[in-house]
Amino acid sequence: MVIKSEAVSSSHGRKLRSRTTNRLSPRTFGSEHVAGGECPFFGWRSRGGDLNASRETSSGKAKILALVASLFHHLGARFPEEDTSSIKEEAKELSRQLSEEKNRRIAQGMELRDLQAKIKAIEGAVETSSSEALALGRRNQEHEEALEKLRTEIKASEDVKVMAVNGEKITS
Repeated sequence: MVIKSEAVSSSHGRKLRSRTTNRLSPRTFGSEHVAGGECPFFGWRSRGGDLNASRETSSGKAKILALVASLFHHLGARFPEEDTSSIKEEAKELSRQLSEEKNRRIAQGMELRDLQAKIKAIEGAVETSSSEALALGRRNQEHEEALEKLRTEIKASEDVKVMAVNGEKITS
């Protein structure tokens, strides 16, 4: 595969800078075949996973990105030669599928959010009812204690009445 390097400058009113981009030569694009496990576009060996470009450097990554951009550029240049109506139809179909998937995921997200809101509401209701049940239990216990105190007083009062009758003193 032949790779050409050329300098590109930016002239958007800023300081001119030079950078190197890798582009495939038009005469070699698409002429290589994947033989021996090597991909002609990236210099990638599928057997060992070894990248011929510099690995961990940012310039190596930039070279790969520039190469991919160049490939897309050349692919775009080849489209007018092919049947564009089928490509447009395929693009419309893919766009429709993407839109449907996006809408489906949005609906799922909204449903999930609604269910989470319901769970929080139920948890709040459970917490409220448990605190009310605890308060009612305390009041019930207080009432039982007051009732027991009244029963004790009534029993003591009956004992006083009985003693008064037996001792011939009647107190009402």
